[in-house]
Amino acid sequence: MTNLQTYQTEIEGDIQRFKTAVRFAQGSEEEIAEAVDRAWAVLNDRASEVRSKYAAFREETIAGARKQAALNPVSYEPWDRSTAKNNAHDVIVDLIAANDATEQNAVLKKLEDTLRYFSDGQKRAFRPQLIAINGLLIDKAASKASLKAVINEIKNVAKPYDDALAEAEALPTVIGEEYDTLKAEREAE
Repeated sequence: MTNLQTYQTEIEGDIQRFKTAVRFAQGSEEEIAEAVDRAWAVLNDRASEVRSKYAAFREETIAGARKQAALNPVSYEPWDRSTAKNNAHDVIVDLIAANDATEQNAVLKKLEDTLRYFSDGQKRAFRPQLIAINGLLIDKAASKASLKAVINEIKNVAKPYDDALAEAEALPTVIGEEYDTLKAEREAE
């Protein structure tokens, strides 16, 4: 059971205890009203307490997920670095040999296509090579779109922590809808 379910179950249990207290309240109308008021006060306090604990849990969950997403721990192995460097050396040689921006753009397009087959680790290991590649471009303005396509492909890696962050942010902000319904009914009386 997740913490969301735990907190939700806690509120539902408190609501059932309130309903049971209302159902079994005995005595005069005044005594019954006092018993219901006491049961409501207990429910109100408990719901506020549980909601407060849930809000803290939600914020901690989101903060933890944000931290993990920010760190983005995509690791790479030595052979990933080797693959990245070998490919980068080939690209650098081709860029140096190119006569103009059009030929360099063709080299960058080929690199973009090659990067599609790289693992996430290889893409991560290739990132430092971009500085050298950018430095060799004859006409940076003419090659900007091609270089951006390469960068976008390098950034195209699995981000499991981003998915966890999206899940954490999707947690409901408030729990205990049945409590809200009871509260609205009580206030309408």
